[in-house]
Amino acid sequence: MAASASSSSPSPVLPDKHVQTVDSVLTGKEDEHGGVIVDMSTEPIDPIMFNSLLKASMIHWKQQGKRGIWIKLPIELVNLVEPAVKEGFYYHHAEPKHLMLVHWIPETINTLPANASHRVGVGAFVMNEHGEVLVVQEKSGKFQGTGIWKFPTGVVDEGEDICDAAVREVKEETGIDTKFVEILAFRQSHKSFFNKSDLFFMCMLQPISFDIQKQEREIEAAQWMAFEEYAAQAFVQKHDLLRHVTENPLVELSSSDELRRVAGYGDEKLSTVVVSGSILCDVCWDDSSPLQYHPIPGASMVVLCDTSKKTSKSDWVTGTTDEYGDFVIDLPSNLHAIPDLENRCIVKIIALPKSSPCNQAFGDDHRKITLSSNESGFRTYTAHEFHLTPKDSHSCMNEQATL
Repeated sequence: MAASASSSSPSPVLPDKHVQTVDSVLTGKEDEHGGVIVDMSTEPIDPIMFNSLLKASMIHWKQQGKRGIWIKLPIELVNLVEPAVKEGFYYHHAEPKHLMLVHWIPETINTLPANASHRVGVGAFVMNEHGEVLVVQEKSGKFQGTGIWKFPTGVVDEGEDICDAAVREVKEETGIDTKFVEILAFRQSHKSFFNKSDLFFMCMLQPISFDIQKQEREIEAAQWMAFEEYAAQAFVQKHDLLRHVTENPLVELSSSDELRRVAGYGDEKLSTVVVSGSILCDVCWDDSSPLQYHPIPGASMVVLCDTSKKTSKSDWVTGTTDEYGDFVIDLPSNLHAIPDLENRCIVKIIALPKSSPCNQAFGDDHRKITLSSNESGFRTYTAHEFHLTPKDSHSCMNEQATL
């Protein structure tokens, strides 16, 4: 039973979530502020017996000088709410599986903490290298059917950090993976959700994937939109927080370099993208020798990316093969945000060392890249192996040839 009567001497406080009675009173844990927390078990108890125990308990606690009395009632004991309220208890808060009742005993000012007063929400400002922001249209709520494009938003879960909540909401609504950069702005409002106050944090995130896969349940549409087009919406101009974000000097529209920097595409790298591969020369020593693959060190490579704008030096980056014929090219930050990188970038051989038997060769001198790994902001693409054949491919090389 959750409660019983006894004439024996008081027993020690029982473990959490196991409530009994001692000397016909309820027992619980003493809190750090001179109060008592009674955590009722789910075992049924007759309301009349509970009322009797509670009356005796209140006299006992008052004699001990206790202050705040908390009773945690599981949903299975909802029938005990009425007798508790008649003894002066009131609702403090409710959770899906329990109701917390509280009573202040002293005839002084009640100093018990109030129920949680704020709900915490997040919005996500996600910008790619082209100055486009990630926006959505919702299927429900006040924006349903309005044609308004808005940033992904949501509510912070219990025990969740603000930065993690923003990343989660973007992933859930758009399928885009992101990395937290900073908080751009926040605002406080009152009488919002069930008359609670509301804290809302606008977070800047850097995308580390770019192909949108919208959530079918809640999202009507999602896209990358030019920042100027988003900011020109009447809804944005009338919204204090969003207007502050769009007018933030960090998001200066006149400077594309500043746009890239504030979104994480400047000199300070927030993600890493590399392209790897190797170059081999396919040769044989004589007519009877099997084909052999020899690495080509010192070859010059270039990664070229289509950014849908006039080609500039920032759209390509070079590298050189090592002694094993391998290359690893670290892409600059301004290329990280290119959507569908596999179909927008190629790796090309631009020069071979004169000492290589394949220095005048034919073969696959350029190819596309494929994603081989993507973990914690570190993406690796591969061009696999380039196989080149000497120009005189109809006869094998003399065994004295220098490789």
